[in-house]
Amino acid sequence: AAHRNEGRMEELDIGLQLLQRVARRIYGDEQGLYGVGVLGGLIAGSLFVLPGALVLLLLSWIAARHGDVPLVAAIFSGIKPVVVGIVAAALWRLSKRTLAGPAAIMIALVAFVAIAVFAVPFPAVVAGAGLLGILAARLGWKLAGAPPAQAEAPKSFGLNVGRIARLCGVFAVAWALPVLLVIYAVAPVPFRDLTTLFTTAAFVTFGGAYALLPYIAGEAVNTYGWLTQSDMIRGLALAEAKPGPLILVNQFVGFFAGWNEPGALSPLGAALIGAGLVTYVT
Repeated sequence: AAHRNEGRMEELDIGLQLLQRVARRIYGDEQGLYGVGVLGGLIAGSLFVLPGALVLLLLSWIAARHGDVPLVAAIFSGIKPVVVGIVAAALWRLSKRTLAGPAAIMIALVAFVAIAVFAVPFPAVVAGAGLLGILAARLGWKLAGAPPAQAEAPKSFGLNVGRIARLCGVFAVAWALPVLLVIYAVAPVPFRDLTTLFTTAAFVTFGGAYALLPYIAGEAVNTYGWLTQSDMIRGLALAEAKPGPLILVNQFVGFFAGWNEPGALSPLGAALIGAGLVTYVT
């Protein structure tokens, strides 16, 4: 068991280099899972997200309720350029790890052109990259540098299809019950669209929040109109300033979607539901 745990943690350390902050949530889950069990995994994963989520919830309310106050607006204006620099530095570090070789650089350029010039949806680009990786593995092509060496390869314990099917069923029910309750018992707008967007995003979050942000920003600002481009940058600034994973910027989007489209609810009530729903499905 100790050998399996050690090998698993080595795999997760390698994954952290590629998946960045989202993978740290998985890392926290795994630490608790192998240390205490399923309950430990749930507690570790929740505690990794909860403090930052609560802080961002307060900051989101300040931005929505008092964002036009000169002092608050000045603070946000000062933070924004710093955050742009932080994101640029993070992307530079990520590129040095992952763009190892001409093939990887070419794939990155093609993905950039597909998104920036031809407006190909982010999930389609990720799916295409995955298919290319499968094809390259079958044909023996080398698309990137070799992963960090391990002292000893972890054992393979086989694929338990029945267990995987049961887990998928459990998590599908766990996802569906709260979502359907909110959509049909509270209101469909904007919660149905929030669920669709962020559930889709959760399945294609490869590369971490930095890779996902352009897709989320484009959909939230241009497609649904839940917030402005300035609000989105403000949300990124707040997500960088608080503890926890950067992917919690999604919660900021959910908060503003509810705040700006409350329907029959109060703005704060709809915002809290939107933020909680987005955090849950993400």
